[in-house]
Formats: sequence, structure tokens, C-alpha cells
Amino acid sequence: MIADYVLGVALAELRRIRESGLRSNSRVVEIWCKDVEPKSHKLGQEKWVILEQVFVAALDVGNGEVAKVARKRFIAILKAQGQIKEAVDELNNFMADTEAWGELADLYLQQGDFKHAAFCVEEMMLASPHNHLLHQRLAEVHCVPFQF
Repeated sequence: MIADYVLGVALAELRRIRESGLRSNSRVVEIWCKDVEPKSHKLGQEKWVILEQVFVAALDVGNGEVAKVARKRFIAILKAQGQIKEAVDELNNFMADTEAWGELADLYLQQGDFKHAAFCVEEMMLASPHNHLLHQRLAEVHCVPFQF
């Protein structure tokens, strides 16, 4: 299929750039946005390396949106693989992102760390103080330890 061929060519070019040590950051971001990201579910074993390459390239060219997407996918992979500590460490670098606070709260709840989960929900409330769902979520976090 043509789409698979295009993906293969794009991955080969990313691999060539990575192995040659070239700093073709604009080209890496262009390849990602145009050819790879729409088919990123087909990346297989190279997914980690490509996400890291795209993240660094996007930061270098100042494309924060692409960097943010690449990093969030990386965190999702860590969570899916059960590497909770690593996912928490990565999420701690996203302190200005409300979604990251929510993910971090969920991870702390999975670990039974209710104090840190409550702190994360409180941080979300600072960004959106009139969101009643966040108030409800904080109440649930405070009540969960007493249900056992």
C-alpha cells in the first residue's frame, strides 16, 4: 500500500538523520507532522527512539506543540508498560499543564499515595477554581482512604 511505503521512506530518513548525527531538526519535525504522526500507531519497536528524536527536534526549532504531543505519547507508553515511577518522573516536568496534573493524580491514586494525589487535584483547582468536578474529585480523593 502507498501509505505504508511513504511511512517506510519517512522512517528510513529519520533513521538516517539519527545515525549520521546531523541536526536536521526542521526536517525531522516536518517528516513527523506530515508522514509519521498520522500513522504513529504502526511504529513498533522504534517508537521510543522516534518520539525522543522528534521531541528534541521540536524543542530545538521552537515547536512546543509538537514537543508536547511527543512527550505525552511517551508518558502514555510508560503508563501502558506499567512503568509508573518513570511516568510520574516525566509528568513532574509538566507542572504548567493541567492535564499533566490530572494524569499525575491518577498515578498517585493507583499507588495509594492520597496525599500527593490531593495536592495534584488542588493544583488543577488553582487553574480552574469554578470547575465543580474538580471539587468533587478532591472530596473523593480525601474520602477514599477511609473506605478500607
